[in-house]
Amino acid sequence: MAIPAELLLLTIVARRAIAMSRALASDERDDALESLRRAALELVEAPRAAEIIAYEAAVLWYAVAGGRRNTSAVEGSVSPATESFGVRRKSGYGPVLIAILFALVAEGIAVHLLVRHWNAVAAWILTILTAYAAVWLLGDYRALGRRTIVLTADELIVRMGLRWTLRVPLARIRAVRATSGSGEPRGPDHLHAVILGSERQVVELDAPMEATGFYGIRRQVRTIGLSVDEPERFLAILEGRLPAGG
Repeated sequence: MAIPAELLLLTIVARRAIAMSRALASDERDDALESLRRAALELVEAPRAAEIIAYEAAVLWYAVAGGRRNTSAVEGSVSPATESFGVRRKSGYGPVLIAILFALVAEGIAVHLLVRHWNAVAAWILTILTAYAAVWLLGDYRALGRRTIVLTADELIVRMGLRWTLRVPLARIRAVRATSGSGEPRGPDHLHAVILGSERQVVELDAPMEATGFYGIRRQVRTIGLSVDEPERFLAILEGRLPAGG
């Protein structure tokens, strides 16, 4: 009974989000997750439950429809001072994801055929879970291409797909530097916002700030490790926009 109930709730949240923003592709600089989060918070009184529902809806949205970018709508809603930096193109995550999906399909078929000899219901439950895992991975991958790092005139918006979101006023940045990503000590307040591999840029804050992660979990972070596709351009623009003395 929980499965159709959850699907119904996700549908209501998605419809409310669409009605709120008119087009998810043009809201919050191409940020469907924020639209879905606001819609869920309107429908569900418990903030934690709303975060979980919004995250599930966002996974389905990006997996099914989130790969198409409404370029004209987005460009018309973004200030000329806004710069976007991808994190997926040079990460090598694409081939890894393809291998994982092939393994999921092969193992899912084998497990289904094996388990159905003992219990057909259990076999179908495992198959549905495997299919959802594939949908989750696809939604995560496509979100990584859509929810990129954004730099505005006064704010750095760190977005790692559906994994992490953190909005940092430029006045709160103490330093930014390039790094090799190996051998540097990491404290408990360090956020490793990298898909695969080592960090190439580190942003230091003047005090801990709250980052939002999977299913609405919160973390206090003071340093952020990144690996953007255009490192020189990212560092040059960010350093140029930091307040004097930053």
